[in-house]
Amino acid sequence: MDESQHLLIKNIHQHMLHHGLYASSDPLQQLPVLLGTLGFEDCVVYQCRDERLTQVAAFGPKHCQHAGVMQPISLPFDLGVVGYTARHQVITVINEASYDSRYVVDDQHRQSELAMALVRHGRLIGVVDSEHEQPYYFTRQHIDWFLGVLVVLGFEPPKQGANSPGPVVSKVSHITLKSKSSQAKQVMLIKAAILSGLKSFTDSAQLKSLLIRQPLLRSHIQVVEQFRTLLRRMAKRYTEQAKTSKYHAILTHTYFAPMSSGQLIAERLHMGYSTYRRHLAKARDMLITDVLEELLNAQPGDVRPVPIQSAVS
Repeated sequence: MDESQHLLIKNIHQHMLHHGLYASSDPLQQLPVLLGTLGFEDCVVYQCRDERLTQVAAFGPKHCQHAGVMQPISLPFDLGVVGYTARHQVITVINEASYDSRYVVDDQHRQSELAMALVRHGRLIGVVDSEHEQPYYFTRQHIDWFLGVLVVLGFEPPKQGANSPGPVVSKVSHITLKSKSSQAKQVMLIKAAILSGLKSFTDSAQLKSLLIRQPLLRSHIQVVEQFRTLLRRMAKRYTEQAKTSKYHAILTHTYFAPMSSGQLIAERLHMGYSTYRRHLAKARDMLITDVLEELLNAQPGDVRPVPIQSAVS
């Protein structure tokens, strides 16, 4: 994890503390809340109790407002991915749970799992665990966000563990594993986030929420106006050629300075409504692709971290 990502997580954590968004001062209780804010759909925290691992906090389907964890379970250290992670005090990634004998079903069966040991002053405290229904879901970016949250909350980074193999995945360090499936998933998530940002271009609150919920996008962009500037700048390139200049006009009137209806935009640009819709789809796809390429080619130092309070402009 680079310094900008670490500072961003620290700023978000301080913002949540300042505004009383945590229900507890216990880092084990804050951990799933912070991960949920960063975009993780599921998170469960296990604490070491009487030689067992007991669920004590959660975000997502297992969260219960009154009890903390819905139907909490307790596992011995020799059972499950969580037990393995605690026993070896490592990071563990499962890409295809159906093919891993260590996987234990909790509330429902899922395919991907990311677990990290929680260590403080050299002593095992517990395990934080996240699952997802899609195979090969967790990428290096997710691992970095997990590590960043642990460090910000005062835990020590665990050792690197071994990634369990699926039917075609070799047994290699999970840190170096970068499967084609995970790459495709990452690209799809970023494209979807860019599209959402384009559709919410004039809504600062929606853009801020998008950046909070999308860690892959936020690893490059932390400020709402920075996102807007990037979209405008990439679209402005289309004015450099006559055959694409209409795309800039369409994007401007549809998203950047939107008119009240597509029919009015078509009339303004002297084209039929169906022609406008066809060109809009082409312009939107082109812009998303160009922005994605710009983000993937960006260097870590290209983005400077800012406090979360200034994420709306």
